Amino acid sequence: MKYGFLAETGDVGQAEGATRYLIVAVVITSNPHRLRKAVIKTRKGLRKKLKQIPELKAKRTPKKVVAKLLRYIAMLGVEIVAVILDKESRLCPFDPEDWYRTTCARAARHCLEQWFGAWLRNTNGETRTFTRSSRKRSLWRKC
Repeated sequence: MKYGFLAETGDVGQAEGATRYLIVAVVITSNPHRLRKAVIKTRKGLRKKLKQIPELKAKRTPKKVVAKLLRYIAMLGVEIVAVILDKESRLCPFDPEDWYRTTCARAARHCLEQWFGAWLRNTNGETRTFTRSSRKRSLWRKC
């Protein structure tokens, strides 16, 4: 059995200061406990302030800590799927969350085609879904 843990970086915004890219990555493993242990091992060496945050963000976490976590993960023999959306080369959706849903759906579809029956989990704490809205088709516009 394969397990996939999906996370994203970037945003769906178009305003000044928004990121150019939305990246959705899925870490695939057959042993999620080993992946969890790598995160726990990394957290053990953190200062008190960093230990209290619920999620390690590479942008805000010291580079040494990020490198340590990535070394642990690399030793696990995981597989990684990444879907990168360049927002400047796409039409803007009327609902910016459509970018998020579409990018997540592509990552999930690739994982399920490669590892049929894999269990996928979105690791962000928000209530976003992989499904499209109830409209019959998405509406897109030029930015």
